[in-house]
Amino acid sequence: MERSRHAEVAGAGICGLTTAMMLRMGGWTVTVHEQSPAVREIGAGIALHRAAMDVLDHVGVGSTIIETGLDLDASQALLADGEVLASRPLAGVTQQVTIKRPDLIRLLAENAADMGAEIITGSKVVGAEPSGVLVLETGERRPADLLVGADGFHSAVREEIGLTARKQLRSNGASRAIVEWPNHREMVLREYWGATNRVGLVPLSTEETYVYMSGRESQAYGTAIPIDARYWYNLFPGIDEELFRRLSQAEARHDPYPYVRPEKWSMGRVALAGDALCAVPPTLGLGGSLGLRNARLMVAELEETDDVTAALERWEERARPETERVQRWSLFRERMSHNLPGPLSILRARILTRSGGFRGWSRAGRGFDEALLTASR
Repeated sequence: MERSRHAEVAGAGICGLTTAMMLRMGGWTVTVHEQSPAVREIGAGIALHRAAMDVLDHVGVGSTIIETGLDLDASQALLADGEVLASRPLAGVTQQVTIKRPDLIRLLAENAADMGAEIITGSKVVGAEPSGVLVLETGERRPADLLVGADGFHSAVREEIGLTARKQLRSNGASRAIVEWPNHREMVLREYWGATNRVGLVPLSTEETYVYMSGRESQAYGTAIPIDARYWYNLFPGIDEELFRRLSQAEARHDPYPYVRPEKWSMGRVALAGDALCAVPPTLGLGGSLGLRNARLMVAELEETDDVTAALERWEERARPETERVQRWSLFRERMSHNLPGPLSILRARILTRSGGFRGWSRAGRGFDEALLTASR
């Protein structure tokens, strides 16, 4: 069936740009609006799980991302003193690819433009109408067959049409930075577990490491920027003190964990995507996979019919249960990471050892790395 359909996308982040590419592959014309003067990503690194790479392979950028970043060999869960609790290889459905966020956004923006998507910077979206009109800060009204609100945790699209059921900054959060720190031999993601804090060391190359340090928002020294090297080394003596010293001199940022649950995923011709749809604490590292998986399933439903509203309703019905399962497990792992009473930490270590690091399970005994795959769709 020959169609001429147009989509307007709010937000040129990972999910917004990837959604634009998938729509272009289906013959849509697409305009992406980014409120910043340039398409850019604020942040450090990111680990893309197999489910995310599945979608990125689909739009043709997966191999370039691996060439630019790093395909990890394994992951480990450790105690604060360095004792290894659990290890697992990262291959097949457990694959994880790391890359700097700015590099990832650059690759996605270039590919989206090459595929014919129009990207307008300095264009702030302030709302949307279910009939299919995107509203800009300038007062301009942009009609379309589909509007996608991929405009993040504070989504103006979601708020304007009243889709928010719950929007919350959690009582825990994380500081993140990239440092020059060599990685030799195997490229292994190491996550250290303290009583109420975690530290993750994520290789980006043989010479650079992405580090996240998470804990309660009430910990003044733990949330401090610049990073307090002495505070973190005292909590994690199994990590070289020199790493924390370098982190204290690095450009870092701290953010509370986000959580979003919408009342509905769409209204009329307006659909949510990415963090605007399902922001989740990054305790499982599956936020990117979840956003990209849902975007791909949405585009697949849209390809089946000209009735955009009906397609979006079917999309939510089919994709929402697994999404909320991932969110529940992420919240559970957050509580296990940061909110357990002290005496239970020994029990947690035993569970970590036996569960391969609290990865969580989906339906039919499948792990989430497998359950979120969309290649078969």
